Amino acid sequence: EGARVYTSLSPSDSQQLEFYLHNGFDVTPADQMLRLECPPAEERAPLGFDYQQTPLNTFGEQSALIARLNQNGINHINQNYLAQALTMPHFLCLSLVYTGANGAPALAGEALLAGHGGSSEVLAMYIAPAFRRQGLGTSLLRHAMTILSREGVSLFTSTILSNSKPQVALARHFNPTPVGQGCIYPSMELNP
Repeated sequence: EGARVYTSLSPSDSQQLEFYLHNGFDVTPADQMLRLECPPAEERAPLGFDYQQTPLNTFGEQSALIARLNQNGINHINQNYLAQALTMPHFLCLSLVYTGANGAPALAGEALLAGHGGSSEVLAMYIAPAFRRQGLGTSLLRHAMTILSREGVSLFTSTILSNSKPQVALARHFNPTPVGQGCIYPSMELNP
């Protein structure tokens, strides 16, 4: 089994970028900042699912959210980051739930958005593996954006990894407009 070596650099660092290109690194993966169009109407929950705001009133509830995000490969949200996001006027953590085998609500995914003024950013979002590729992420994000648009938000942004097929596919449902580029992630596959 191979391994991947990668680093990050600023898109303005042309000298380092040239070094990685010259040495055979793939320099196409990058953070891409997008403006997303808000849907024109509220999205109803898919059959068998419902939307609920995720309670984040206690340290335990906040820690549980961070643990769920980590379990789904999202590890840039920590307690301090979440605490800062919670203070923003346009904060929303929305869950997509279904009735589990024991009759209790169970999570299929969550979306975390925050902002101020007339803007909000998608900070994190996941759909549990068993529920992916069914349009649930699109539905969840549309509903979250609709809620925030009622609060006066008209500008939605998201940062995606340009080579992540799921992130690119989700963004396409919101007529994305590129507004900037973040870090570039030069990488190389290593074979043993």
